[in-house]
Amino acid sequence: MQLKNLLTISILLLSLNLYAQEAKEHYKKGNTALKAEQYETAIQHYEQALKVDASYTAAYINSGRAKMELGQLDKAVLAFDEALKLAPKDADIYNYRGQAKFKDKLYEGSILDFDEAILNDEKHTDAYYNRAIARQAVNRDGEAIADFDKVIDLIDLNSDNDKPKYQNVYTKRGLSKRLEGLLEESLADFETAIEKNGKDAEAYYNRGVLKAANTKNEEAILDYSKAIQLDEEYINAYYQRGLVYRSTKDYKTALSDFTKVISLNEKAVMAFIARGYTYNDLKKYKDAAKDYTKALELNENDGATYIRRGFAYFELGQHEEAMADFTKVIELKSIYSPYAYNNRGNIKRVLKKYDEAIVDINEAIKLDSLNALAYTNLGQVYFDKGDMGNAKVNYDRAVELNSQSPLVLWNRANYYMKIKKYDKAVADYTAVEELDANYKAKELKKNKKKAKKAFLQGG
Repeated sequence: MQLKNLLTISILLLSLNLYAQEAKEHYKKGNTALKAEQYETAIQHYEQALKVDASYTAAYINSGRAKMELGQLDKAVLAFDEALKLAPKDADIYNYRGQAKFKDKLYEGSILDFDEAILNDEKHTDAYYNRAIARQAVNRDGEAIADFDKVIDLIDLNSDNDKPKYQNVYTKRGLSKRLEGLLEESLADFETAIEKNGKDAEAYYNRGVLKAANTKNEEAILDYSKAIQLDEEYINAYYQRGLVYRSTKDYKTALSDFTKVISLNEKAVMAFIARGYTYNDLKKYKDAAKDYTKALELNENDGATYIRRGFAYFELGQHEEAMADFTKVIELKSIYSPYAYNNRGNIKRVLKKYDEAIVDINEAIKLDSLNALAYTNLGQVYFDKGDMGNAKVNYDRAVELNSQSPLVLWNRANYYMKIKKYDKAVADYTAVEELDANYKAKELKKNKKKAKKAFLQGG
């Protein structure tokens, strides 16, 4: 009887050993497939291993990793859940599950998992790094900076072989510092990132952003260009470089950059808008209107772009189309409604619908009582109607609100010319000239000369 029991135990142990060996073989094959990025095959082998041995923690972990690579994020999380039941203190599993949740945009949940990973291993570099990235995603940049600090401390303690994995840590920390307003520290991080890795396109790009913000346009262009050299499809670098070129009035090159963005992403709304602005600078209003139209196809409720297209239509003499755009802004109850009422009223003034114009511009003023442009436009309506008293009241109010606007001063100067107050006209024309000598240059010079002559003749 004792011999029989020993034989049974031996057979059982042999069977268990064979099962364990079979599970291990499937696990090894799964790892080979995982390394070769053959994720479906890897999952099949891990599942076979788990059929044989349901307590095979490593198979759950790597099955989750393969599913994560395939974008099967819910299934990946479930695999990590099973692994944690078997190894509830394993920091790596929490870290993997946090990554899966992050990819699924469950940022707060991912942060909690990275917290657990760090709680179980306070030197888990990857968990600190991943938590920093997750905190950036929810605008917790101050906390992200602290995590990046920890990553830098840990990799400085480790061997050089660990550092390439986190070679962009200075760039990432610099970005958080920039968003926190720590601009000098941010710049220092980007400089360090470039020093450590001259192929870090993101570092050059972000340094360019800081240079552009400080109007160091040439340096910004060099950084954006370097980022593009390192990554020929770096959309943001093309876009930002285009903005700098436009600000320096290099419109041709700006157009080229915005067009490149659109070629890389045909749904790049901001590139269509920026290119439309640039066409507007070049007085190519038809092309501008086309780009604004494309932008509106991508975002049909963008009040600002209706305003821009309305301006382009107005310049093209397409008054009905322009008014339709301004009306659309009003219907959207956009924050741009004051501008829409003002602009629609100005078109009605041009069409000599003065009473309707007054109603619209007064509505603009009701919504924004500090809008100097609305007051000067209202002054224009009264001027055109021949009501010089109300014209003066509104011109004066416009100048009171914005004495640095050439347009506002220009309109009042013309009013003074009309009522033969030549000395005051000269003063306003002179103020315009001091603010912008190119503003209506030929007409300005002519009108100022005429006003001076009339004044000297006793006018």
